[in-house]
Amino acid sequence: MAVRLGPVATRTFYAGLIGVAYFMVPLASIGSPWVLITLVAAPVAAVPLRLVMSSATGAALIPALAWTGIAQLAFAVLFAVGLAVS
Repeated sequence: MAVRLGPVATRTFYAGLIGVAYFMVPLASIGSPWVLITLVAAPVAAVPLRLVMSSATGAALIPALAWTGIAQLAFAVLFAVGLAVS
């Protein structure tokens, strides 16, 4: 998909996906404010976002994959904890 979209659109799409995930957290917190604990993971998500939005290409983007996985795990765990506490 990244090849079809091109580098600029792919970077924008990645940033949009991260943004939508964190934008939805306050909407999900309407039922329970504990879900807002998920926002603690935002700084972790900023690391791969900075890497992707930089001019890095090819192998230089591999750390972004690892950090994206860590950010997803942190987001999921904190979201689950917020739901469980509520």
